[in-house]
Amino acid sequence: MKDLPPTIVTQLQSYPPGAQIQRLVHIGDSHKPLRQQCLEKALAICRQSTRQVEAYERILKRLDKLLKGAAPSEDREWIDRTRAENAEQVDELKSHRSQAKFDALIALYLSLGRFQEARKACAARRDNNNDWEHSLHLRVMEARSQFLDGEKVTTIHKVLDSRDELKPLDLNLALLLAALHELQATTTMSSHSGGPATVTIAPSAFAKAVEYFLDMDFEYLKHYDDVALGRDVGRYIAVCALVSFSRAQLSTLVNQNFGFSELVGADSDIMKMLQSFLDSEFLQFFKLWNVLVGELPFDLVFSDIVSSVDSLLRERALIQAIFPYTQFRLDELAQSFDMEPDELETLLRQMIVALDLKLKIDKIDGTVTAYQSDGYSQLKQNKMLAKAYVRSAKMAMLALDK
Repeated sequence: MKDLPPTIVTQLQSYPPGAQIQRLVHIGDSHKPLRQQCLEKALAICRQSTRQVEAYERILKRLDKLLKGAAPSEDREWIDRTRAENAEQVDELKSHRSQAKFDALIALYLSLGRFQEARKACAARRDNNNDWEHSLHLRVMEARSQFLDGEKVTTIHKVLDSRDELKPLDLNLALLLAALHELQATTTMSSHSGGPATVTIAPSAFAKAVEYFLDMDFEYLKHYDDVALGRDVGRYIAVCALVSFSRAQLSTLVNQNFGFSELVGADSDIMKMLQSFLDSEFLQFFKLWNVLVGELPFDLVFSDIVSSVDSLLRERALIQAIFPYTQFRLDELAQSFDMEPDELETLLRQMIVALDLKLKIDKIDGTVTAYQSDGYSQLKQNKMLAKAYVRSAKMAMLALDK
């Protein structure tokens, strides 16, 4: 049985107990060698630090199945006592009709890990609520419970249509959930050969996620630590910006956005990483990036798409590095990208096919020759040709209609 990396263990301890459980189960699902350890840790947290009886029973059942009946015996005394205490508190809050007591009931459901009950209660109250502002609050809490239950948040954008009427606490949570939803806007395509599925990402969705993140007042993040920490949001912004921003936008983020600088720390590795990318100091950039990429597979949001993000970013950096020159040595470029020459050659060959880049790789001399001065110009030209084709096709269709 493998152990969780110490850095990940330390990071997990920054979350409240319920969020630790959610992330441990997620890591166990994503990393089979770590599954037993993650389930055991999650089980211990349930028992020692929460009153999440249902989660305790669910995790214990999964652990018992994994260990083929060799899981620890359930703590029946704790289960019965805690379930009775939970029921008493829920019934007491249900007996009141005030908004404050109802909001306390929803908060209790969330702390107990009873997310579906929280959603149903919010929906029922909202349908019979004449207070529009409170109805908006309930929609945000529905979305929160949806995210905590491991589901994609699909309704939060409707809430943001009324963003001017949201209280600051609800508005910033809605923006956070909307951003996280955009990060989940990936397309998974099954492999016909029986191999692992291919995941594609949408840079436009990443750009939209950054927009939502940067609209937030980061001071409110302390109220949503069950959803994401400031450290998480800082990382998400950095990754999304690297994937989707122009150099001018990235420069503005690094040099002029003081809220972001304060969030991640002006002297943090995140800021150094972004600045080194801007300065085309790729050896420094990839040393910092590789550390981050080593941690993202354990992230709740990025775990499934980190390899796709890594590939896309390396392609973007390569285009930025290559096309000011006509020829360069493969080993030197590989060193600056913190990659093995064979890895870099494979990536370059993939880019030649996918992006129609005019490159010639000479394995004997160990050189790569570029036959155009600006890779982005070629890509832009291809896009213009595609648009021209679409316009001509539409004109032809109109002519046929006549």
